Amino acid sequence: MKQSPKPKSARRQLISKIFMIIVFLVGVLVMMYPFYINAVNDFIDQKRMEEVQRQNKEQNKEQVRKAKERMKKRNEELKKNGLVPKAPKFTNSNERKIVSDEYIREHLIGAVSIPAIEITLPLFDTTNEKLLQEGATVLQGTSFPTGGINTHSVISAHSGLPEKKLFTDLEDVKIGEVFVITLFEEKLAYEVDKIDIVEPKDTSVINIEPGRDIVTLLTCTPYMINSHRLLVTGHRVPYTEKMAKAIEKADDSRKLKQILVLVGVGLTILILLIGMYRVIHAYLLRKRRFNLNLLHTDVTGNVLAGREFAMYTKNGKRPVQRQGIPLVTVTDEAGRARFENIPGGVYCIKDNEGVGFNVGIKKLRQEKIDLYLTKQQKNYIFTKNNAVQIKK
Repeated sequence: MKQSPKPKSARRQLISKIFMIIVFLVGVLVMMYPFYINAVNDFIDQKRMEEVQRQNKEQNKEQVRKAKERMKKRNEELKKNGLVPKAPKFTNSNERKIVSDEYIREHLIGAVSIPAIEITLPLFDTTNEKLLQEGATVLQGTSFPTGGINTHSVISAHSGLPEKKLFTDLEDVKIGEVFVITLFEEKLAYEVDKIDIVEPKDTSVINIEPGRDIVTLLTCTPYMINSHRLLVTGHRVPYTEKMAKAIEKADDSRKLKQILVLVGVGLTILILLIGMYRVIHAYLLRKRRFNLNLLHTDVTGNVLAGREFAMYTKNGKRPVQRQGIPLVTVTDEAGRARFENIPGGVYCIKDNEGVGFNVGIKKLRQEKIDLYLTKQQKNYIFTKNNAVQIKK
C-alpha cells in the first residue's frame, strides 16, 4: 500500500469535525449536569444512610438509647424555656465546602422522606453550611425530631442547588400529604396541616404548641430568588404500612429516573466518542492509497473489452470524483481496467447496467483490498492474481 501526504483540506475537515463533536459533548454535559450530578449525589447519600443504619444495628442498644436521651433532655429544656430558633443562612455561593465522611457520620442521625416529591434525604443533628450542602439539618434552638407532645422540630435544607435536589420541590407538597422522619431506626410520620411563607428573619411562626407534636420543613423560596422562607408544617400521625409502601414506591421511582438519566448521559457520551473515533479512523484510513485492478470475463472465461465501470460511495448513491470528474474506467482488449491512487475506504463499483459490488479496505493495518459481497455476488466475483475478476 502506498502512503500519501496529508491533504490540508482533509486536516481542516478533521479538526472541524472533532471540534464540533467536543463542543456538542461539552454542551450536553453542561446541560445535563444538574440531572446526572444529582443522581450521583443521591446514590452516595443513600449509601451513607444505609451504612449508618447498618452501624446502628451493630451498635450497642445502650448507645442509641443514650443518644436519644440526650436529644429528649434538650427537648425538655426547650419545653421549659421555649424555642430559640436561629434563622438558617441559605447562602447563594456555588463554592462547595469540603466535608469529610467522618464528619458526616458524626452528625448523621437519620433521614427525611417525602413520598409526594420522591425524595429521601440524610438528616443531620445540627445546621451549618457544610451539612446543608449534604442534606437536611435540624435547626438549632428547635426540638430534636424524637417525637412527643410539646415538641416542634424544624428541619431545613437548600433549594435550587445545581448538584443536589434537596428541598427544591418542597413547594409542591400539599396539605394532607405525609412526610416521615427516620431517627436511628424509629419511624415518625407527620401529616401536613399548614404552609407558610415568611421573611428570612421571621421566626414568629416557629413555636411549641401545647399538647402537639409537630415538625416544620423549611427552605428558601421562590426558586432561584430565595427572598423568603417556605415552611411546611405537619402534625404527628401513626406510621402505617401504607406509608412504608408509599416511601418504597417513591424511592424506586426516583432511582429508576436517576438510572435512566445516568444511562442516557453515558450512552450520549459513548455515541459521541464513537463518532469521534470514526472521524479520526476515516481520516487516517484515507491517508492510505490503493490501486484497484479489474478483470471482466464472461462465464466461459472470454475477456470482455469496452465495459465501463464507475466508482461510487459505499452506499452506491454518490459518484466518487477527482477534481470534479467522476472516476470511471473502461476494460481494454485484455478485459482489464484499473482505478489508481484511491483513498482508503470501501467503495461501490458499478458496471454499465448499474449493478454494483463493494470493495476496498476497512482497517488501518489491512494490507490487501477485500470484497464485501452479497451471497449471490460471491458466485461470480472473486479476487485472482491481485485483481478483482467479474465472471459474468
